[in-house]
Amino acid sequence: MDNFYEKYKNMVCKVSYEISRKYKIEYEEVEAQGFYLFVKALNKWEKEKSSFSTYLFMTLKDLHKYCLKNHFFVNWDDRNFDNLPSDITDRFFKILEFYDSAATELSEEAQNILGFILSFGGKKKPTIHGAFKYFHGLYNWSRKKVVKFWKEVEIWWLSYEF
Repeated sequence: MDNFYEKYKNMVCKVSYEISRKYKIEYEEVEAQGFYLFVKALNKWEKEKSSFSTYLFMTLKDLHKYCLKNHFFVNWDDRNFDNLPSDITDRFFKILEFYDSAATELSEEAQNILGFILSFGGKKKPTIHGAFKYFHGLYNWSRKKVVKFWKEVEIWWLSYEF
């Protein structure tokens, strides 16, 4: 195992670094999850099916799932907003209500779709085709599954009172 560790630790570190930058999460947290996935890959790898580097790289894609699942929503309960102007806090709490509603009313998969849609930030329009390419690569979702959860988000979005 020491030989495997020395040989593949740079891959784990590099992928962890790239993903921590993408999701703006502390590198050490993502790296720890990356090494957890490394150990998991060591235990499940079947050398007849693929090389370890290929299997590890595919396993490290689960870091995306980890980041989306554990960092999509923020817990703001312990923050102090007393010194902010009221119009800013009003807008801020409307955004929190929006995310809270999404967290309670949407399935986990639909929350991932919503996160994908919101990640565009007005730069360009998100599409179902773009969502399919992203989630097929990340989770191996079928087009039918992406459309199903896209529709769930669409129905929730249209019913949400802004």
